Amino acid sequence: MTKKDIKEYLQGFCKEVRGKLKDDDDIPGPRVKAFTQSAPKFCKYLLGKHDEMQFYCGMSMDPDGCMAFAYYEGVDPKFIFIKEGFKEEKV
Repeated sequence: MTKKDIKEYLQGFCKEVRGKLKDDDDIPGPRVKAFTQSAPKFCKYLLGKHDEMQFYCGMSMDPDGCMAFAYYEGVDPKFIFIKEGFKEEKV
């Protein structure tokens, strides 16, 4: 994915996640506000590391789903996920 592709993906994904958070009555307003305020910083961070990143999506290969981002520090990969893009399930 090019830097432009990732930027477009992140803009659309963050907008969709924010909308779903706002529509969910179980999500408190401060959590939505925290996501809204942190999303631009997070996106800027990812775009700054674009050349070092590897991008992963789920088995469905649906790019509209949540993606994982990885980069290496030495020999160990570091994975980054957008927490608000996941739905927590109790088991």
